[in-house]
Amino acid sequence: MPRKKQEKDTELEEIEVKVHSLREEEKELYILSRWAALFDAIDMIADTAEEKNIPFETVNLNPLDIRDYVDATSDIVMRKLLQEQQDNFTYAQE
Repeated sequence: MPRKKQEKDTELEEIEVKVHSLREEEKELYILSRWAALFDAIDMIADTAEEKNIPFETVNLNPLDIRDYVDATSDIVMRKLLQEQQDNFTYAQE
């Protein structure tokens, strides 16, 4: 069943609110983490297709599943990037 336009708009607004509430540096990390999560999702799909000997071009990609994966994974990636940044800052202070 197709999603309603209002549901899509609400999801986009939630992402925009999250991004606007971040500091400029965190916005860049958030965007980077979403791209990294997208890359990871496509890489996993490609690996699975390769294991099953299916050409990637014939794989039926489900954008909603990919978006859900990116939503779930990007926060994890961002926390790791922030932790790494903090660790590097602490190390530089020593």
